[in-house]
Order: sequence, then structure tokens, then C-alpha cells
Amino acid sequence: MKRACLLLAGSATVSLFLAVSPAHAQMSQVRGVIVDEQGQPVPDVNVEIQYQGEGPKKVYNQKTNKKGGFVRVGLPPGPYKIYFTKEGYQKYGIDTYLSLGGLSEMCTNQPLPGQPCQDLVLKKAQVVTTIQGAPGALGQAPADAEAAKKASEEAAALGAVYQQAVEALKAQQWDAAETALKEVLTKVPDQPLVLFNLGHVYRQKKDLASAEAQFRRVTEIEPTKPEAFIALAEVLSEENKGSEAVDMLLKASSAFEQNAQFQTALGATAMNSGREKEAEAAFAKAEALDPTNVEIEFYLASLALNRNEIDDSMGHLQKYLASAPPTSPNVETGKALLAALEKQKATRKK
Repeated sequence: MKRACLLLAGSATVSLFLAVSPAHAQMSQVRGVIVDEQGQPVPDVNVEIQYQGEGPKKVYNQKTNKKGGFVRVGLPPGPYKIYFTKEGYQKYGIDTYLSLGGLSEMCTNQPLPGQPCQDLVLKKAQVVTTIQGAPGALGQAPADAEAAKKASEEAAALGAVYQQAVEALKAQQWDAAETALKEVLTKVPDQPLVLFNLGHVYRQKKDLASAEAQFRRVTEIEPTKPEAFIALAEVLSEENKGSEAVDMLLKASSAFEQNAQFQTALGATAMNSGREKEAEAAFAKAEALDPTNVEIEFYLASLALNRNEIDDSMGHLQKYLASAPPTSPNVETGKALLAALEKQKATRKK
């Protein structure tokens, strides 16, 4: 990791460590896709994310993109109410819980391992409901009535075990979550959702080698989804394999050229590994794909400072502080850094 030093009046030196997390590793993330009743994406839906946990009640707002999708990173873990509104449609609400360091996908179902997440449907003539997410059946029911009953019972039992794992994850009961997830995998092996959650459990238990193995397996099963690649990069970085993490992301990047979340993770991983050329290229892509992610301005400011491009760094910091919500993770650092740069510039002019 590089350190940027600012020489101020009186020969004092201010040192600021500018490491960033590939995906706000200590925060939570949420994403979803909004469609209409015909399954067509609904753009420009207002997404209001209301924090319901202890302390100040915070509200985060954004809109869906032209594909009806939204992603929000850097959220504190805890309970939330999320509302979706657009003129001409019924208001739609979800109660959810975001775990520390995890990514929650908003679905109209609570998918069991192997089942797809169903997009959120914004209706024009339906009463708004709060999703409860009842588990569905695994596989297709056999035609034989007795076999169908047995399959249904097995699916219900497996669903109950998986729900135990979900509740243990919410409560950060890592041993209980590990046991339940492993039990599910004995019945339905190589399920990416279960493997990903197990990797998260191992990471929380500081068993990084096991976490790495789980995330690697998910990248093999689902090579077109970014979450496991990002999680794997974070684990590799924690194992002091930052350059290997960058190489892994670069190798996979062709599948994620249009994914802002992946490009941001690539930029942050490369930056923390001292590979500034790759970092800047990835951040530039991420900024073009998602102009609402103001944290990128802070990262670009850090890169400019490492090159001793003071004016460029100040410009990025000013843009960041003008747009970033007060709860953004780098606001205070950004303020201190900008003040130091302004002081340094004023001293040079004298």
C-alpha cells in the first residue's frame, strides 16, 4: 500500500494512508431488478432504503437504471425497509436484513439453493405488499402422488435447514450457520448460493484458506456473476496476495466490462496493490457506468495524490465532498486531505 506525504509549513509532514476496500468489505450491499407485470424492465424507479436499526434513522435514495436494476454499496448492516415508487405504479415495499460484509439480492421469492431469484414486479393495479419470501419446492414434483408427497416433505425439511442457516447468518452465529449450510450441501452439492454463504462464514471465522476455496468454486459454477470474484479478491488481499487478486480479476474482467460493481472492486484491489495504471483504468470504467458512485472520486483523488498531481487530486476531492452523503465512509478523510492540500498550495504561493 502506498503512503502519500504532504509537506506543510515548518517542515511538518502529514502522512495519510489511503487504502480502500474493494467493495466496502465492512459494510453491506443490496441490489435488485424491477420489472413490470409483462416482465419488462422499469427504469427511473425511486428506490428509498430506510435503515431501521439502532441509532439515527438514515435514508438512502437512488433510481433504477435503464435495465431496471439498482445496486447500493456502503450500507451499515442491520434491518431495513426498502420502498420502490414511480408515477403510475403502486408503491412496493420490502422488509430485509443486511448482514455485515454481505450482498443481499432483492427477490420476490426466498430462493432455495439452486433456485433463481425472481425479479421484483412493480404493479399498476395491485395492492402493495411486503414480501415475506416463503421457500419454494426443490425440483419438479413427480407425477406419482406418493412420490410427490415425499419430495415435498424432503424439500420442506431442506428448506427449514436452509432457513436455520439464514437466521444464524443474521445473528452472526457462525458455527451454527456453518453446520446448517454443510447439511444443505450434502443434499444439494455445488449450489453457488450455499457455497458463497459458507465462504462468508469461513471468512468471519478467519479461516481464509477455506473461504478462498468456497469462493473459487462459486466463480467456476457462476462465471458470469461478479459477487464471488469480488469476495475472492478480498480474501486473497487479506492473505497478502494482492497482486494475485488483481491478476484474477483482470482475467475475469472481459465478462464484466459493463458491471460497475466489478470495475470498482478491480480498481480498489489494484490500487491497494500498488498497480495504479490498472486501478485508474478500472475506476474510469466504473465512473462511466455508475456516475452515482461518488466514492470513485475519492479513489481517483488518492491516485492523483500518489502521482503528486495536487490540482487533480483537489478537483476530485471537491467533487466527492460536494456529492457524498455525510455518512459516506471517506468523507472525514476527504475533508482532512483537501484541507491539507489547500494549505500546502497556499504555502507554495507565498
